[in-house]
Amino acid sequence: MDTTIDQSAGRSDVRYTTTAQAFHWVTAALIFTVLPLAWVKVSMKDTSPSRGLHFTLHKSIGLTILALAAARLLRRAIYAPWGVGRGASP
Repeated sequence: MDTTIDQSAGRSDVRYTTTAQAFHWVTAALIFTVLPLAWVKVSMKDTSPSRGLHFTLHKSIGLTILALAAARLLRRAIYAPWGVGRGASP
């Protein structure tokens, strides 16, 4: 968990970094995009001309989600979560 301490207004909230939040929300948006594509494709007739387009979009977005998940794991491996490796117990 990549975090920073927000010192604004005298608070010491532990928050995820902007990069970690961006990874999260982009992944979530893509997941919420790919699911309706799958549902629409499944309900289409086999002879529908746009079925191939839906399938291609579904695969492309799915591979993008996979790449983002791999990037998130790599980033997590490089940047230790808050407290881990800094003398604090997990």
